[in-house]
Amino acid sequence: MRRAVRWIVVLAGVFLMASVLPQATPEPELRLQLGRDFGYYASGKMQGAFTLSVAGVDEPVSVEYLIDGRRMALVTQAPFRHGFSTSAYAPGAHTLQAVAITPEGTALRSRLRTFTFLTADEAQRAAMSLIAPLGAVIAVVALLGVLGTVLLTARPGAARPGQYGLAG
Repeated sequence: MRRAVRWIVVLAGVFLMASVLPQATPEPELRLQLGRDFGYYASGKMQGAFTLSVAGVDEPVSVEYLIDGRRMALVTQAPFRHGFSTSAYAPGAHTLQAVAITPEGTALRSRLRTFTFLTADEAQRAAMSLIAPLGAVIAVVALLGVLGTVLLTARPGAARPGQYGLAG
């Protein structure tokens, strides 16, 4: 009986301490977001005009946008966005990151995001490699639709005057 009472007291103490101890609050996570204004973007490859923004922090004092570890822009006014063109940078792989300063002075860093900047010619070839097969599929489906209609509505024998079928 004494053992049972001891276990109850120990368990009650554990639950009481767990509720009294301060809960660890997770540190906010800063997320770098990329919006396409005009251009090509697929599978991490991009060319054109884009806008960077951040999410995960309510009211930053400032947001610094970095490319390859160097400052692209320092934004100190809401909505804390930065527009840029990939043509301002050399083609190839680049890392983008954001650093937001909270009102308390804490610097929050986003995860590094890697993108490949393309030239206009490379982006056009990449876009055509996606569009050409899609156009071919659409053409085949359209052709099958026309042939299917003709074959399904065809009647044996010659057409008689006054009967024009679907075209008529």
